[in-house]
Amino acid sequence: MSTKVYIINRSSENIKNKLIFSQSGKKHMDIFSSNDIKLSIGKELLLYALQKDYGIVIDDIYFEYNKYNKPYIKSLELLYFNISYSDNLVACAISKSPVGLDIESFILRRSSLGRRFFSSEEVKYLHSDDEESSRNRFYEIWCCKEAYLKMLGIGFNRPLNSFTIRRLSEGYSVIDSYMDIDCNLVTTKYDKIIIAVCHMDEEIEIHDLRVSM
Repeated sequence: MSTKVYIINRSSENIKNKLIFSQSGKKHMDIFSSNDIKLSIGKELLLYALQKDYGIVIDDIYFEYNKYNKPYIKSLELLYFNISYSDNLVACAISKSPVGLDIESFILRRSSLGRRFFSSEEVKYLHSDDEESSRNRFYEIWCCKEAYLKMLGIGFNRPLNSFTIRRLSEGYSVIDSYMDIDCNLVTTKYDKIIIAVCHMDEEIEIHDLRVSM
């Protein structure tokens, strides 16, 4: 099994022709209750992927929320998804096991926030004599932390400093004394934007639709 991640630039010229569905598909958008254009694109990206790569009929999809207000597909409870966006990039992750996805722009937060929200081990990792390296590490770890919480399906209902994202020679590990979960963390960068995916599958597939659309 593999986790699939779909990435799109909301300024793509053909985005409307590629993602816009019939009115039968449109009715499912109301469950998210948002007028944000990037989130709307994320919703349509989800429906596009479910229909194209999973062969799921849009009319068979029904959404509900868990107790932490995270939407899930009631008619497909063993299929998980997560949507995220930042700046001009929108992404959606889909898996048959819990999955979390986060996108961060390098210009949205300052690394000085790290001491408040990060564990002591993470703060040490964030510290660097080079300002650019310190900033990059901040967004890298912050993005991974959000992706992990999204995979758990609990959002920010846990303090960010209650667990640690440990940078390894290759990849990352999660140190969490409250939960023993075997998960994988993967990051990728696009200019000034970083994407983190937390998943449980053996493989991950990145579908970059920015070029193909």
